[in-house]
Amino acid sequence: MNESSLDVCVDCGKLKPKVKSGKGSLRCRSCVKKLSYRDPEYRRRQSEAAKRRWSDPEQREKKSEANRRAWSDPESRQRRIDSLTEMSKDPEVKQRRSVALREAKRDPQQRQRQSDISRSRWSDPARRKQMSDLMEEIWSDQELRRRHSISMGGDGDLDRMSIHRDFRKWTKSVKERDGRRCQCCDSAENLHAHHIKPKALHPELAFDISNGITLCESCHIAAHQLMDAERRSAKIRHGDA
Repeated sequence: MNESSLDVCVDCGKLKPKVKSGKGSLRCRSCVKKLSYRDPEYRRRQSEAAKRRWSDPEQREKKSEANRRAWSDPESRQRRIDSLTEMSKDPEVKQRRSVALREAKRDPQQRQRQSDISRSRWSDPARRKQMSDLMEEIWSDQELRRRHSISMGGDGDLDRMSIHRDFRKWTKSVKERDGRRCQCCDSAENLHAHHIKPKALHPELAFDISNGITLCESCHIAAHQLMDAERRSAKIRHGDA
């Protein structure tokens, strides 16, 4: 780009193409867009235009295909991730998103619409498998997982995150093996995966499926109470000996 067409943005100080805002000051495109979004009327017009575009199936398919191509390219995916990470650090953006989410949750029609969309998506086995494979691929990137942990207020400890992920897989495997039924009372609600041999005493069996059993919440509590009573009895016997 010709240097004569570049200038320093008066807001962010970055070297970007000159753009005249409504007030006549020199700003980069990003700052002009940010300034425009403070106007409720501009946001309303943008929202209506987006709704019109997404109501057209052909336009929606074109946009989806463009997004799939962009996310399949490592360089493009990294640029998008960096852009989203930078936006998430902006207090104004976070506040605006928070307000929008709260308003959407208060709207019964919006909640029902989101619920219907989610049910239609997850009721399709092929799409469910596709999303599962995609999430596995995404979370196999350790750097992405670390950044996500930090962005959510974590410390980016991948070892602890891996343990949590392995525990979720173990829990799911135990429940599926037992037909998602409590093995004591045959209940199908509030199911937990219980370690038959405590993982604190047998860490090598922590993720062994044969060391797990599916229990409902009440049976799980009773099982731990029984284990605690047995440990206390063993301590008493050992003390008497």
